[in-house]
Amino acid sequence: KKALDLYNNGLIQFQKKDYEDARKTFAEAIKLIKVPKYGETDKELALIWEYHGDSSFKLAEYGEADISYKRATDLYQKGDQDELKESLARIMLKKGNTQILLGHGSSRAKLYYNVSFQIWETVLEKDRSTEDVTNARLCHSLYNVALLYIKKGEIDVAEKLFKEILDVAEGDTTDDFEVIEYAARANTSIGNIRNVADKYDEAIAHYEAAIELRKQNLEVNKEMDIDDKEEMIGLYNNLGKAYFGKKEPEKAVKFFRKANRILTSGRHKNGLSVAENWVQMGNVRFKEKEYEDARELYNDALRM
Repeated sequence: KKALDLYNNGLIQFQKKDYEDARKTFAEAIKLIKVPKYGETDKELALIWEYHGDSSFKLAEYGEADISYKRATDLYQKGDQDELKESLARIMLKKGNTQILLGHGSSRAKLYYNVSFQIWETVLEKDRSTEDVTNARLCHSLYNVALLYIKKGEIDVAEKLFKEILDVAEGDTTDDFEVIEYAARANTSIGNIRNVADKYDEAIAHYEAAIELRKQNLEVNKEMDIDDKEEMIGLYNNLGKAYFGKKEPEKAVKFFRKANRILTSGRHKNGLSVAENWVQMGNVRFKEKEYEDARELYNDALRM
């Protein structure tokens, strides 16, 4: 019971972005759980190891995250594969992302992405053929497959799936938190695709749609105590980059500042993210040949 209480406390800390405290709490819970016998598993222990890895990942300690994900993977693989297939697909995607950030190259990451993709594609096929599948469930499967198509470099296919999520959300009348959340994510993803393609107006339209959906979710699901500050920071930064690409520097700085206000307001602000945000603003000022302002912003970034 104590291990379960610690796990629940760790989840609360994680949701509050207290990643260092969460990781310590998950580590304490792990110590209290008996290691399964050879050939056996414990899916609760696997989940705690996964969250332990997620906490390390959020702290940009990717080596630690990789170790935790490996422990979780070992436990998931020893369990009922049908019951735990989505857990395994989820952890494989995370392991792939970690390999990239550890500098191990894309070839190793692709191995993990391919395992995840095969599972999620099977899951989506089943969900499509299930008559009473919920919109939230369908959006969940669509989003995961779309993400993995991005990893595979098949951007057009991914975009079609993101648009399918938007179609599902448009026809949903339940104000379901998950449906609105996935619609916001889909708009963000399409915006990113358009931004990379230098189609800035289209990117901006999708980012703005994502912001409106997030505001809607906060309004209609007040009881859920939603914290989407990280997502809003990303959207404001992406809008800044899009306007910078459009050669509208003042609008770019406006959105970078919006992101910066959220970044610096939190109790557990991420110094690296704040620094990156100042670099973006410095780039705008440099482009405008306002070199003194640019230098100050770059110096602020270095001090973080």
